Parts: sequence; structure tokens; C-alpha cells
Amino acid sequence: NGHDRERAPRIIITTPAGQHHELGALMVAAVAYESGWDVYYLGANLPAEEIAAAARQLHARAIALSVVYRDGEQAVDDILRLRELAGDTDSFCSRLTESGIICPPDLAAFRIQLQSVLA
Repeated sequence: NGHDRERAPRIIITTPAGQHHELGALMVAAVAYESGWDVYYLGANLPAEEIAAAARQLHARAIALSVVYRDGEQAVDDILRLRELAGDTDSFCSRLTESGIICPPDLAAFRIQLQSVLA
């Protein structure tokens, strides 16, 4: 859409350790870009420490993770660890929400969350 990448807020998009799929993360990257974000797509299967380091180095405003729910228990632990490092299923999303992590159910809800940050 021709947005000014220099002025756009930065977002890191990846999948946490043990999550090898990329399709959801790629879709999220496209939505974030279309919504005016400066997107840094890191690929799949990254440990929380690497994601947090990238977020600090890039001064990212947000981190978006794509997770397959059937592998969710380890992912919850990794996401909570990432939250700790970065400083900042219904039960799967409930555990994340209790920790202040947004868990949008689909790309439309993700787009709304992205736009609310920019507002």
C-alpha cells in the first residue's frame, strides 16, 4: 500500500519453538503489512530468547506468534517465557489472556487489534 516503512511501527512475526508450520504466520504478516506495520518475518520454530532478542534489537512495538492449538501446551509455556523475556483452545487462549496476551480468533480480529494500536 506504499506506507512509510521508516515511520511505521515494527512487528515481529514468527512461530515459537516446536511450531514448524508457517502458513498462519505468513497470513498474519500480510495482514500486518496491509494494516501499515513494518513487518519483520523471522520464519518458524524460534526459541523465546531469540524472538525477544530480535524484538529488542529492532525496537518492535509488537510480536505476533502463530501457534497450532493441538501443540498448545508447550507453546503456552514458551509464549509466557517470551512475555517475561520481552518485558512486556479456550483454555489455551484463556491462559494467554490472563497474562495480558491478545489471542485473536481469526485474521479479521487480528486486523482490528493491529489498527487499534495505530489509533
